[in-house]
Amino acid sequence: MNNKFIIITIILLNIVLLIYLGIKSSQYKILSEDDKKYIESIKQLKQEQTSIENNIYNKNIELSNINKTIEEQQKVLNKTAKYIMKLNISQAHFTLDISEHLKDSMNDIEIYIETSKDFYDKYNVGDIISDDFRVGSFIFKGSFGSWKIKVADKQII
Repeated sequence: MNNKFIIITIILLNIVLLIYLGIKSSQYKILSEDDKKYIESIKQLKQEQTSIENNIYNKNIELSNINKTIEEQQKVLNKTAKYIMKLNISQAHFTLDISEHLKDSMNDIEIYIETSKDFYDKYNVGDIISDDFRVGSFIFKGSFGSWKIKVADKQII
């Protein structure tokens, strides 16, 4: 009985080992030329799909911008438009003191103001409205500095 048990165990182990090796060898199947062409065509289709999705995304952004422009123009035609400018106001000092430069950069502020159409049309985003030397600070404190007012954004609402 002991010999029968050993033989049955060896046979079962051989069967399990053959099944395992059969599964492992099927993972390393050599691809036919048709399989390779199929895989390559799938890769190309996925690249085309990604390209098309990117184009759709870009076109949706364009469409959104066009719709926003149309809405703005409707408000202008109806004379209900409000011209809003976002201004960045900063201070700059002419000094070698790093703490002054850090203070200036941390003290930047941005404000929204409603403007006239003429003022709105006069400036573009990025334009500097004012870059004036601070005469009072120079006379009373000996500080060399200036205020810079820059257009950060424009909106018609």
